[in-house]
Amino acid sequence: MKRQRTLGFILTMSLVFATGCWDGTELNDLAIVSGFGMDIKDDGTYLLSAQIVIPGKTQSSQQGGGGGDNNAYFTKTATGKDVLDASQNIQSKLSRKVFPGHREDIFIGEELAKHGVSKVMDEYSRNPDVRLREDVFVVKGGTAEDVLKVPQPLEKVPAMAALKLHQQIAGLGDVAMAEFLMDASTEGNSPSLPVMEIISSPQTDQGQGSATNETNFAYAGRAVFNKDLKLVGYLDTGEAKYAFWVKGELKFLTITGIIPQGGGTVSLDLTKLGRHIQPLLIQGNRIKFYVTLTGQGMIRENNTNLDLAETKNLDLIENEFDKKYEQEVQQVITKVQQEYKADIFGFGEAIHRKYPSQWRSLKKNWEAEFSQADVIVKVNLNVKSVGLTGPSLQLKENQIKK
Repeated sequence: MKRQRTLGFILTMSLVFATGCWDGTELNDLAIVSGFGMDIKDDGTYLLSAQIVIPGKTQSSQQGGGGGDNNAYFTKTATGKDVLDASQNIQSKLSRKVFPGHREDIFIGEELAKHGVSKVMDEYSRNPDVRLREDVFVVKGGTAEDVLKVPQPLEKVPAMAALKLHQQIAGLGDVAMAEFLMDASTEGNSPSLPVMEIISSPQTDQGQGSATNETNFAYAGRAVFNKDLKLVGYLDTGEAKYAFWVKGELKFLTITGIIPQGGGTVSLDLTKLGRHIQPLLIQGNRIKFYVTLTGQGMIRENNTNLDLAETKNLDLIENEFDKKYEQEVQQVITKVQQEYKADIFGFGEAIHRKYPSQWRSLKKNWEAEFSQADVIVKVNLNVKSVGLTGPSLQLKENQIKK
């Protein structure tokens, strides 16, 4: 299968170049890139931005990006007819050899994402100096050049912050490049990429009493691409998590729900997340998918009057969560089907495995077939632990619901 060949190629290339030693170039002769940004100009040329580490300042005891002369990085930009051409033009501005082997992130401006990223991804997948275990982000409503100029208070080099954000929010950091390439090369699959968004928040100087705007960037969900690798829309942070739950790649999830019978909310940390997709071809090639999502976790907060030491109350909470998230996941799938017509979940791959002969005809127009398929979602969550207490500590005995 094409996806297996692609995965094999990626693993082989990773092993081959993992033992490299910067092609024999001395460290002092390298300009180490921490982040790349790609944008497209009105004339169709590419604008490449490179965030480059200043090695002597990365080990400073001062935390965060800071400003002025304390920065442990600088940025250079150049234009070109393609990625390599722009890279060579950046090289002409630097006294050291540009080395992307330690790059953490690649940022793609929204306009370039809409235009299509196939040419950009070709160089990134072909270049032996490129690590395939790195993140690629779409900059929602902005440019890659702008996001690379935004300092981060907790990181000496801002590009490192995006990777850590992605890891903390969804546990998916450093896999976006490899996942995108595999999905883009698999028949029926449509790829997606994580999203960063530049935000501005008001800050008040307590000493002066004046207000200023602080610029930062934040994780903002997933960007959905069609089979031509063009951006067709976005999923917000919650929708993105549900999509990756359906895809079977979500590592952890924290959910909160209102429990009407308990008069409050419960929050649950899920770690053992699973999914099963069962495709069914009905007479006339009508397609139906049964999606079962599972998870085990621990209750981290209980603001109801329910005594969680009682099994029946745990059953009640599990049932409420199951119904709530069946509905929410169903809404995300329907949104992707109707608005984007891009199979980012792997439904086509499930059809391919179970009905290989029928898939030969279905794959020719899979976007339309996917958008019209019936999808039924079933969620089955299991609370394995309630923490150290049963009922909430602030409740009196006569307020606790056994």
